[in-house]
Amino acid sequence: MKRMHKLLALLLSILTVVSLLAACANTTQPQTDSQTQAGDTSSTEETQQPADNTAETGEPTRFTYMRGVWGPATFTPGGEYEQTLKELANVEVEVQIVPIGEYDAKVKTVAASGSLPDMMMAYGPTDAYWRDLENQGAFAPLDDYLEQYPALKSICDDSMWEMLRNPDDGHIYFMPNTCVAEMPFFIYYRQDWFEELGIEEPTTIAELEAVLETIKEKMPDVTPMTVAAGATAWLAKDLGTAFGATVSGWTPDENGNLIPDHMDEETIDFAFWLQDMKERGLLDEEADVNPDLTFGEQKFKTSRAAVICGVFNQFTGYYTSLMENDPDAKIGIIGPLTGPDGTQGGTRISFPMDRGYYFSTTAQNLDGIMAFLNWSLTDGNDFRKWGVEGKTYTVDENGVKHSIPDTEREADWVSSQIEPLTFVHVPEDNFSWDDYQANFDAIGCGDYLEYFKEKWEAYCEVKYYDYRNPTTISATNNEIGAMLTESYLSSYWYSGIITNPAITREEFDGAVQQWLDAGGQQIIDEFNTAQPDKSEPTYG
Repeated sequence: MKRMHKLLALLLSILTVVSLLAACANTTQPQTDSQTQAGDTSSTEETQQPADNTAETGEPTRFTYMRGVWGPATFTPGGEYEQTLKELANVEVEVQIVPIGEYDAKVKTVAASGSLPDMMMAYGPTDAYWRDLENQGAFAPLDDYLEQYPALKSICDDSMWEMLRNPDDGHIYFMPNTCVAEMPFFIYYRQDWFEELGIEEPTTIAELEAVLETIKEKMPDVTPMTVAAGATAWLAKDLGTAFGATVSGWTPDENGNLIPDHMDEETIDFAFWLQDMKERGLLDEEADVNPDLTFGEQKFKTSRAAVICGVFNQFTGYYTSLMENDPDAKIGIIGPLTGPDGTQGGTRISFPMDRGYYFSTTAQNLDGIMAFLNWSLTDGNDFRKWGVEGKTYTVDENGVKHSIPDTEREADWVSSQIEPLTFVHVPEDNFSWDDYQANFDAIGCGDYLEYFKEKWEAYCEVKYYDYRNPTTISATNNEIGAMLTESYLSSYWYSGIITNPAITREEFDGAVQQWLDAGGQQIIDEFNTAQPDKSEPTYG
């Protein structure tokens, strides 16, 4: 391995414009292993008791594990869920968790120290920092394990594995956490309030503004529009498509060359529109300011916000919370809007991966770790997805499983005790309309699904892509990209513009030009050279 001081330098070398992946990601919720999004799921899968990891005998497999968590970082080691996992899988996991909003910076600090956990969550080779660590020999190659364990290889399709393959030595080092490419970020609204005020569901940006002005006037104690947990521009990514914006993406310019979003006129228009909305009191004053990312969701769930830009899979959580606080509440979904110049909105398609996992070359029992992960997708699959009957789910007379809400679980079986001990999953876990029907049935609004699907399909009719392959590399970006971003763009894009009404378009254009002159143009040229195929992506 190369000298460690290079690792320290690399800490500053992140991508200038990293696509916010999946939505997945930087949205609000973890995957649903053991139904950590408690209370909203049902299944007709055959009920079975978790199977022991019979492949493991003798001493348990022990390993260290570092990951981010979307839920509360309140994990207490030694709980019943952890002990059950140990007994079933013959495994002992020393886990370190970090809130997801702090995780990506924290994990790079740990990596720079040279003391890597055996298994760790990371962005992977979509971030040049991690690709460079692959080249330095920090991580174990996975090729042989993927051939040995078909269940692990099924985590994603062959095309994605090839995309993750290191071009320098031909090995695969990264195990991805897949997600849904087509993930509309719905605009939910209080339908009952709209009806009381005689407001029609808006179909254009202008109509949305008028609606929010009415809410502000008629309901002064209510926030007209807020956002779910995450960065404002990303949570409003599909609202932005009405401007022609592809938030956190690269799109072709008039010459067919790919440019980052901070150079795309439509996306810049959207950023300054958000600034204007906030200055007018129509967008939550806490957006991109409050470090507690749940502020918007809490307002919507407690009848203190009329509209929220969220994620399509948040409906059940919003509904159940609202029913507790206001049984007469009704939730509607604003469809894709038409923009100021007639652009038809839709959904910004995400790269179908949200982080994933590396495995250190210093891991003492990599064979055991891989055997455990394989167990979790095979004999241990039911435990991974559902947990233990009576603790995390019940089974009705028809054999249908129903997740037990966190509020009704014992302390050792709540989501915050389970999420830190979740690992890999397969694409089938990501999305199923049958599961959603069961979810809606379980909370007493099964008829809502047809309306929900209509809105989902409407958003997905018009797709906006990030055209840049996230695994392409720019040497200049690796070397000085982070410095250029910090020096010229970080005070503006996106949060600076949204939260500071004093920033003008002229000032921002000047900052972008300085970025270009200082090396940004070279970064753009190198990315374009590294990606000859600039056609529309095929995922989604």
